[in-house]
Amino acid sequence: MRRATPPSPPGQTARPAPAHELGPPDADDVAAVQTPFLDVLLLTVCLLITRASNTMPAHAVEIDPPRVAGEGAEPVRAERPVVVGVAADGRVTIDDEPTTLDELPGRLARLEEPEALVRVDGALPTTATLDVVARIRPLVQSVQVQVVPRPAANAPR
Repeated sequence: MRRATPPSPPGQTARPAPAHELGPPDADDVAAVQTPFLDVLLLTVCLLITRASNTMPAHAVEIDPPRVAGEGAEPVRAERPVVVGVAADGRVTIDDEPTTLDELPGRLARLEEPEALVRVDGALPTTATLDVVARIRPLVQSVQVQVVPRPAANAPR
């Protein structure tokens, strides 16, 4: 506890007591000194986190905005992809024209289409589907697979 400062004589201003006369600080005094320090420390941490997060890139993926056709952009293809159909019994079609699995790569190479849609029957084994995709994958830029489910036996018609 701090010692009281002796009263000053009349006409003189009160002078604070020297530090060696005050004695050890109380717990209240220590808390009063640490509170502003902790506030400043927490505000500094918040400021550093905010500054660091503002310097990070907003997107990790680069996105090219669309260009108008007059600016040298390639024309947009409105055509649909080549549809390769595979039935449950193994029949293969290209745009509803029958073909065989062995003829499939040659016919696709002649069409020169960048995209293919492989439409397979839901009863076809997965290995057969993967075999068809493996045969046409080197010939096109993208391959999509669509599985046509078989209707349930108890489904209403």
